[in-house]
Amino acid sequence: MTIHVSQTSDAYAPQELVHGNTHMLLAEKVTVASGQTLTAGAILGKGAASKYYTASLNDLAGDPVADGRDDPVGILAHDVDASTADQSALMYTRGDFIEGACAADSSLNAATVKAALRALNIYLIAAE
Repeated sequence: MTIHVSQTSDAYAPQELVHGNTHMLLAEKVTVASGQTLTAGAILGKGAASKYYTASLNDLAGDPVADGRDDPVGILAHDVDASTADQSALMYTRGDFIEGACAADSSLNAATVKAALRALNIYLIAAE
């Protein structure tokens, strides 16, 4: 198991997120939409007409959100406080991650999320 270390402006905070094979990790800089406070491991989605990323979710009835945010596209690499303004963040787009460390909205089906991420070469693996 690999310990992922994220850097904030003040200190390093170790986080158990990556499940080995660190040489396979790919990440990109994204903008997290304001109005959210997300933790490392949050599964992100992106509306089709938006340049901003949000927590991937379904609507309150459990149906896919019409703008595409229900489609997982990556995993947030570190905690982000975008409660008052859009924030830059790092999002993993490929790699092996500890399933229990990744947070999906409870409105999403876990098997569906795993399958969608697998298609992007993002693998959620049960901790040993």
